Amino acid sequence: MTRMVIIIFFAATILVSSSTADITDLPDDSFLWNDLHYIQVVDSFAIAVSDYGLVALKLNDATGFFDPTNHLLLNTQPVSIKVFDYIALVNSAAGLTYLVDLSELPQLHLLGELDMGSSVYDLALSGDDLYLACGFQGLRHYRLTNYASPEFVDSSLAGVHCIQVDIQNDALLVLDDYNAVLRYDLTAPGINSPADFLWLPRHAQRFFSIGDTLIIPIVNQPFIYRGLLNDTESLLLDSIVLDLMPENVYAIDTFLVAVDTDRNLMEIISTENNAHSLYDIHWYPGLNPSGCAYYEANVPHLLLTSDYSGLVSFNLENIWFDPEPRDAYNHPGPITTLAFQNGRLFTGGERNPLESYLIDPDGRAVFDTAVYGLNNVGCVIPAEDAVLVHFPSVELLSALQFDTNSIETLGSRSVSSQPIRSIKYDPCRYINNLSMVLTVTANRIDVIGISDDWQMTWADDARTLDEILDVIVIDSFLMVTTVDHQLHVFRVFNSLRTILWWTISTPGPINHMVTVNEREADDGSWWHPRTILGFDGNHMYEILMRVDGYRTFITFIDLGQLPVDVKKTSQGMNMVFTIGDQGVGVIDMTVPVPTMIKHGGYGGHIIAFGDSTLATSDGSAVHLFSYRNATALDPEGDIILASTAQYLKPNYPNPFNPLTRIDFYLPQPSQIEISVFNLLGRQVINLMSGPVQAGLHSVEWDGTDRAGRRVASGVYFYRLTTPTLSETRKMVLLK
Repeated sequence: MTRMVIIIFFAATILVSSSTADITDLPDDSFLWNDLHYIQVVDSFAIAVSDYGLVALKLNDATGFFDPTNHLLLNTQPVSIKVFDYIALVNSAAGLTYLVDLSELPQLHLLGELDMGSSVYDLALSGDDLYLACGFQGLRHYRLTNYASPEFVDSSLAGVHCIQVDIQNDALLVLDDYNAVLRYDLTAPGINSPADFLWLPRHAQRFFSIGDTLIIPIVNQPFIYRGLLNDTESLLLDSIVLDLMPENVYAIDTFLVAVDTDRNLMEIISTENNAHSLYDIHWYPGLNPSGCAYYEANVPHLLLTSDYSGLVSFNLENIWFDPEPRDAYNHPGPITTLAFQNGRLFTGGERNPLESYLIDPDGRAVFDTAVYGLNNVGCVIPAEDAVLVHFPSVELLSALQFDTNSIETLGSRSVSSQPIRSIKYDPCRYINNLSMVLTVTANRIDVIGISDDWQMTWADDARTLDEILDVIVIDSFLMVTTVDHQLHVFRVFNSLRTILWWTISTPGPINHMVTVNEREADDGSWWHPRTILGFDGNHMYEILMRVDGYRTFITFIDLGQLPVDVKKTSQGMNMVFTIGDQGVGVIDMTVPVPTMIKHGGYGGHIIAFGDSTLATSDGSAVHLFSYRNATALDPEGDIILASTAQYLKPNYPNPFNPLTRIDFYLPQPSQIEISVFNLLGRQVINLMSGPVQAGLHSVEWDGTDRAGRRVASGVYFYRLTTPTLSETRKMVLLK
């Protein structure tokens, strides 16, 4: 492995080793889901699809919020959900269909998974009979003798292009989107031919029913058809002209609701008198057209998902007088911070309260308490027997102490009005009766002293000309890296005053640093002083510093490329855990040269270790990995980390315009194919095909199809296929 050493007044040599171990299992627990999409209401529960699986949310009658109660992790990314008699059919981007039992909510029981092929557009379930709309391959009928291998019964090619199938009483309704809605009689033997059909003069988007009436939105047209299709009649009744171009339409009671989130508009139509009302919904940015109509206290509501607000609920009965919706999810914003302290896991987020969880013996997080009122948490860090919490909306830094029955505020102080990127705590062991906390903005670090009675006093600041990447304290020195490839060393005196002591160039933009205490072999064969690990994306350096009087000796030792990138780290059990877009990594610190021995799993940018538990997050969920049964460091075992075998990494950037990069990892050489698909499952372009060597690889997509034409804005899926696996992820093209 090539090594680069940058030396100032000091030289060192060291051997470097590499690792190709990966991570193979699911997390022990996941919670605090966000970024919800495709939702159904069953009784008093909302069943929502997240990137990682399903979440059951219970409607709280007192608050009107849907509170998360249970989660079900799935091996592939789900993209839609339909419910038939307490059985949920969950389609994934990888072409799998999961069957989930909802009869004992909030429990979510996985009954099985089906691989019905990539040509399945929609499914419907009636008892043990499974019906598939398969596009140009027509309608297919299977019987679920078990939940793993359905038995083929019969099929129908009456529809030219079947994209939707649903159950209505004793009939099966199938949408041939260019021609008609077909009706099959389920009481008759076989589905070779439909009993009747409703002809459509325009290209249909979908259909749904209000009683015997079919509601049929039209593709790229401001029209909704209404028609009848039953065992006695088949006719189009009329059409409704809309004031918007509907992305989706919902029906409940006497209301039709058309949603156009591109223009932030919603149109309500009364089916009793055909009255139309148009509403501006721009105050809730990021609304998705996917949602559902449901009853809350016998009042019809519309529940929509949102990229920024979790769930949003509209009261349709009162919308004529009060059109503004309300938040319907108690964690509406993204998670921004995780921390362990004294056996508790603390979480916080944008527009979310500070919450405390206890970790049970099975490694699951059990909600304990929350601090409401200041519902915007920027950062939480442990500090002795308390936690320091930054509340950015009120520019406040508070020291809070939690015990079994109470929460005590030990001290507080106003902090910078500039966006604080990170907060670092140092007990200042070289200073008696004083510790310090650092608040880091774009190019300034404020040093705040904390006395034994938690009085906080501003002491000094350290400034840089260029943007700060990371800050770390080692002994009495403050180390600061910046985007211009510089490492600034500030001396911190007993009064907490700082002075610039030294500045040197770094081999790259060191975006993250972590202090590693001195370590030695059990048999005394080697010893290593206290050092710093520095990370430049997926490149790792060891930074050695020695001070001799007024002279500073700093060494950068290149430890080479890592198989995953590093944004943040946490330490525990003689390991450094890393998190980045490409997943989690585990660095062994019991050897002379820090070595990454495991990697993989879900990507993210937040990580914390404590109470024998590792917590990671990408802002939309918290994943927990238990180490309570780990007794020794075992690079070949599963005790290092349990996670998901994710060889296909999140694309970056996402959303993107016009170019995005897709990384993927192969544990061994393999024949692969990477393709992009649209929402209908049709291949847009093949990005790579053929034999590829083991390791980390990248491919780019410029938003064009196989003919070189620019594709439209929207959601697309990219799939990695090898002879032994198939993984799919979602990306968004914006113009």
